[in-house]
Amino acid sequence: MKLKLKHTAFCFIVSALAVSCNSDKFSQVELGLPVPLKYSQRKNISVEMLMPTKIWLYNDKIIVYDQVREDFFKVFDRKNLEYKFSFGTYGQGPNEFISTDPESINPSTYFEVLDLAFGRVKLYYYTVTDTGAFPMDQTLLVKHNYPMQSFKKISDSLYLLDNNTSSEKFENEFILYDAPKQNIKEEFGDVIFFDETLKEKHADEQFSALLKSTTVNRFNDKFATFYYKYPYFKIFSADKSYNTYHIKNVEQNKPDMMYFASSYSTEKFIYVLWLEKPKNEIFGDIENFRPQLLVFDWEGNLVRNYLMDIPAITFAVQEDDSKLYATTIAESDMNTLYVYDLHDLQQANKIVSFDELDINMLYASNLQQAKNLYAVSDELDINTLLYASNSQQTKNNDFVQLKNDFYSLNMLKPYKFTEDKDKERNKTLEKDGYLRNVNYFAQGHNPTFKGIESIMLTVNIPQNEQNNPQTYLKKRIEDLHKIAKDLNTQTVKIGNKEVIQSSYYKNMTGYSGEDAGVQYVNEFLFCEGKNIIEMHVCSTVKDVDKYMDSFKSVVSSFSWHYKKSNKSK
Repeated sequence: MKLKLKHTAFCFIVSALAVSCNSDKFSQVELGLPVPLKYSQRKNISVEMLMPTKIWLYNDKIIVYDQVREDFFKVFDRKNLEYKFSFGTYGQGPNEFISTDPESINPSTYFEVLDLAFGRVKLYYYTVTDTGAFPMDQTLLVKHNYPMQSFKKISDSLYLLDNNTSSEKFENEFILYDAPKQNIKEEFGDVIFFDETLKEKHADEQFSALLKSTTVNRFNDKFATFYYKYPYFKIFSADKSYNTYHIKNVEQNKPDMMYFASSYSTEKFIYVLWLEKPKNEIFGDIENFRPQLLVFDWEGNLVRNYLMDIPAITFAVQEDDSKLYATTIAESDMNTLYVYDLHDLQQANKIVSFDELDINMLYASNLQQAKNLYAVSDELDINTLLYASNSQQTKNNDFVQLKNDFYSLNMLKPYKFTEDKDKERNKTLEKDGYLRNVNYFAQGHNPTFKGIESIMLTVNIPQNEQNNPQTYLKKRIEDLHKIAKDLNTQTVKIGNKEVIQSSYYKNMTGYSGEDAGVQYVNEFLFCEGKNIIEMHVCSTVKDVDKYMDSFKSVVSSFSWHYKKSNKSK
């Protein structure tokens, strides 16, 4: 028997926001819910960096571009992250640079640096070893009537450039440049104006509005380009044909909005940072900024959506997709290299047998039981096995069914709707565009579940189309990163529900501001259509793992039956 191992994400059916161009003609991408990505290694380096804005992998080295006057290429050993040396100085002397663009640097056979200055373009070739960077050659390129921007190497002789001809018409986005022959091989890539008002602008303004990050797959001559100011991207094939993709359910045409940022690619995957924030908000609070890292395959399918745990603005990925290296420009953290393990990508779309499955991957406590349960099918989605319903593992008399106007569920038996006069039963109110129903469940004065103070369940029903679950859940995770201590967040399968499970603690204060001790929280968030359900289990003890199966049974039993015609009691 074989299993299809698939990545799943929350799929939300929400109305697409209207855009000035007809986005229906493009392939639609739903981002779903980001999965937290935590760094596996953090290295404080021995050299000061002031503005580390680009990172490359070259052979066994990491090279960071630091926007300073001298030594702006910092070189590190990839294995141990140890600093080796720096090179690169701005100036007009031998092997000095006047104007370098980090988007026009290519690590290939050599570490290639393009320098533009005073009407000439020079391409430098370096080999980088453990002891230094040694210039091997340089080529003076013919400068035509366009600047050489985003100079990306496609093959030994061909380079891809952004096409800014400064002419009256901006019709083709790219130039294919033959470096040995020093001529334009062709212009290609029809310009699509995602904002209709751009059609009336001058070519320079059009080009500026459509600035992008481009990354090349040199294994198959494909490349992908992501627009900074619009939620669109394109993937080009070797024959120059392309598909355009639109990120659904995001607000467009807000002033100063940034959508995509730095991109990177390997033979199998495309990686790009997703911001979806105004630029002034990002840099006004860079310490708390947390981008998403989107991973696509070369057919445009979203493979992973990660939420990073640092304010990353640049990164590089190992050739086998196993590790990611990143830096930040947060003032408190610029002299740091981060490493992330991406081993879950190795399993993307892989077919595995039962014998290859790790028992720890399954929430079912008995693998043989799961085999027997699902033996009727030759091929199964692994997610059908990720959680064997606790109704088979927990006695029915351990639960009591509770019901209100919004939902029913099997609550743990000592718990019932609270009678606490300070916590109104079935409290329903409108807040931030959501209708909220809040209930506390308490077990009285004879606690069966030692240390568990209460369970709180809140349902959030959006009252307008602008309030979509993806935005709500993303903000909730961002808020947790700011307030929670010892935060651990993961996405799990509970019954037929995709659930964000978080555990953390917080210091409590009393009504007069006095210290009220520590409260430990296990939080479960999931969706029923567009509605968001939050269950908080609050305790005075940290270790509640022995009760976790019972909590998951409550989540699994949740059944939604609210209709707009209902009136809450």
